[in-house]
Amino acid sequence: MKRWSLAVVLALAVVTAVAAGGCTPPTAATTTGGSTSLSGAATIGALTSGTWASLAYDPVPGNVALPIYSCGNFGWTIITLSKVRASGAFTAECGGGILLTGNATVALSGTDASWGAAGTTTGPGIFCTFDLAGTAVMETGGVRITYTGKYCTNTIQGQELLEKKK
Repeated sequence: MKRWSLAVVLALAVVTAVAAGGCTPPTAATTTGGSTSLSGAATIGALTSGTWASLAYDPVPGNVALPIYSCGNFGWTIITLSKVRASGAFTAECGGGILLTGNATVALSGTDASWGAAGTTTGPGIFCTFDLAGTAVMETGGVRITYTGKYCTNTIQGQELLEKKK
């Protein structure tokens, strides 16, 4: 009869327990619809300082035609970065020549990455504030921001995929 060392028996027990329990590390990636996305901790860990912007980003306000009450052309320059938080200057455009200017932050909230932005809204005859809240998920091609909120009295919602600009 073959004798097993205590180390081999313990190693097999650990491997069996992990496999049976379906354990996944907290920074695990999930795949849905052919796109890989990361958990909140992994999303923040994958961010780097610098400018992240919409795929079709145009830095000149007004060059992007957007329908009224929809927003896009996001620009987010991450200045402060840690393992659990990233923040920096934020801009976006909304239909009708509306410009959102302020700050955006992503912070670890449990296993998710909560995203938010706030600041001022300017446009033809308009000056008020905006407040957006949502999530950030790192996926193939960039970080996807899903948001809802208001500028002035207008409710807006949507999602924008931001890529790291060189």
